[in-house]
Amino acid sequence: MKLREFFSEKDGKFSMGRLLMCVVVIVYLFIAVYVGIETKSVPDIPVGVVGLVTLLYGVNKFSVKN
Repeated sequence: MKLREFFSEKDGKFSMGRLLMCVVVIVYLFIAVYVGIETKSVPDIPVGVVGLVTLLYGVNKFSVKN
């Protein structure tokens, strides 16, 4: 799968929601790995991160199509 296909909707249009979700997840993973290495423990996933990803997904899925 090409990166362009991964960030595209079924109709071929670029999906900003998918890009934002990917960025949020990657940034959180880097932060979680850093905190895990520094504290020598597995960090919890905050509810705010899960809520943000869910919000971005919902906005992308239910946004008004022009």
